[in-house]
Amino acid sequence: MWYIMWVLTGSEQEMLYKIEDNVDHDVCLSAWSPCRIERRKLKGKDRDVKVRLFPGYLIIDTDDPHEIHETLKKEPEYIGMLKAGDDYVPVSGAEQAIIERLTGCEGTAGMSIGIIDGGHLKVIEGNLKGMERYIVHIDRHKKKARLEIELFGEVRRFTMGLEIVDKK
Repeated sequence: MWYIMWVLTGSEQEMLYKIEDNVDHDVCLSAWSPCRIERRKLKGKDRDVKVRLFPGYLIIDTDDPHEIHETLKKEPEYIGMLKAGDDYVPVSGAEQAIIERLTGCEGTAGMSIGIIDGGHLKVIEGNLKGMERYIVHIDRHKKKARLEIELFGEVRRFTMGLEIVDKK
């Protein structure tokens, strides 16, 4: 099952190394921080940059979140695991499906391509294809789309790469 771990923002990669080194591989099947590709203009040229999709969060695939918590609780970057009362809360099947759809099997969401036809967005390629209902704002200049999706018990707002190639 997937669980959510909070870490200090900016220390996600360091915490992933600590999980790799300190947690038994039978306990933690995998751990990752979903990312997205963002197109930025650097020195006059468009470049693709990898950015954390949910800064400060890691996804842990485990059957024993208590063991992971006990192993990592003394690490300065570790904040905690998502809980409800005394129980660790797994990511629901619907949330897991959304995350997998957004990030694909690699855990990184690429740039999506869309068109605007008659004032309506249609994503024709990429991870956002079929996810148009979650897009609340498009910044054509910065090639970004802002999404609002209920994940981890609250509405999350985040951006993903979206390039609009045609407007009719």
